[in-house]
Amino acid sequence: MTTADAVSRKKAMTSTPAFEDLDLNEATFQNVALANAQFRDVNLSEAVFENVRLAGAHFRDVSLQNARITDCRIDGLTILGFDVMALITAEQERQKRLEEASDK
Repeated sequence: MTTADAVSRKKAMTSTPAFEDLDLNEATFQNVALANAQFRDVNLSEAVFENVRLAGAHFRDVSLQNARITDCRIDGLTILGFDVMALITAEQERQKRLEEASDK
């Protein structure tokens, strides 16, 4: 079974997708809703998430090395127990403060 087959089968099997103990290295998730999806013990290295709804998704014990997330809705996304949107907002605010300080 190819990685694409595994992703398609899992997506079709349940309204809350659960991906567990899979190697999805270089997988592409495109134009799909993965709201409340559960990723546990999954290799998502170099995976591409493009135009994906990840609202409420949970990532535990996953590798996201060099993964790319583009044009995705990620509110409520949790990675290792952290609300990712809060982390992104904090980083955006930090970057803004740094830019403002450098402009002075």
